[in-house]
Amino acid sequence: MRKFLTVSALLLLIANISGAVLVNRVVAVVNGEVITEADLVRFAKKMAIARNIDLAQMDRATEDKVIRESLNELIEDMLVLSYAKRLGLGIDEKAVEKRIAVIKDSFNTEMEFLSRLERDGLSYESLWQRIHNDILKTKTVDYFVKRKIEVHPQEIEKYYLANKDEFIAPEAFKVEKIYVKKGESSRDRIDQIKLLIEKKVPFKDLAQNHSDSLADNVREGEWIQKGRIGEEIANAIFGLNVGEVSDIIETEGAYYIFKVVAKSESHLEELDKVKDKVYNRLYQRKFSEKFNKFITELKEDAQVDIKI
Repeated sequence: MRKFLTVSALLLLIANISGAVLVNRVVAVVNGEVITEADLVRFAKKMAIARNIDLAQMDRATEDKVIRESLNELIEDMLVLSYAKRLGLGIDEKAVEKRIAVIKDSFNTEMEFLSRLERDGLSYESLWQRIHNDILKTKTVDYFVKRKIEVHPQEIEKYYLANKDEFIAPEAFKVEKIYVKKGESSRDRIDQIKLLIEKKVPFKDLAQNHSDSLADNVREGEWIQKGRIGEEIANAIFGLNVGEVSDIIETEGAYYIFKVVAKSESHLEELDKVKDKVYNRLYQRKFSEKFNKFITELKEDAQVDIKI
């Protein structure tokens, strides 16, 4: 789904991408509102991080693509904001103060907060304005795009019936596990636990009393699917029958022993179980279509001057 530039995320970014220096050179003007090189670089870095792109290893072609797509999104943001201002839309200013309070809470002191603003080239006033604009853009899209989207039950059922292959649940095993984090004497510990299992000490008791994790999935077991866990663990588990216990499995940071307590064959998930997933898929598709139409209409009446 389309996402706007958020100031809270912006504050966490280092001020450059691929060594670029932030300046106030104008890179685009949208209905009289400017987008600076600093705005573009910050947003481009945010986009790269969201896509798991290694900034240090990014080649020129990838950087150019990220910059180009970032500029397009910033222009769309500005078009929405400009439209909201033209209509005279407003927001509750208390919402802005609440957002700023949340950001402040992530810093130990007021001075740390203000120092971070200064490093990012922002004043309190510019931060306030950016958050105000974020909220106003969201309100505008909610009103002119989201409220017009409807997904009917018949559409959900039709999509499910036409795309059943998307809802095949793979083979899964429910396992109890014993987890020992690697460290001093950890190999001896897991070996001793394995001996206790062979002596018929209940696996669940050992998991609860000797595992280095007391998470719910250790106490109660968890369902795992092939392809969603490490290869070492998958190879050890997916050949076991219900009631069988794995050998000791060593990974980079820990040792494991698993017991299979239940098994589920590959099967088609029922509509009731996946209807929320189908709804979200259809909703996002309709949102993209309506948002793109909305932006296209705004562009027809806009003055956009790209300077790079």
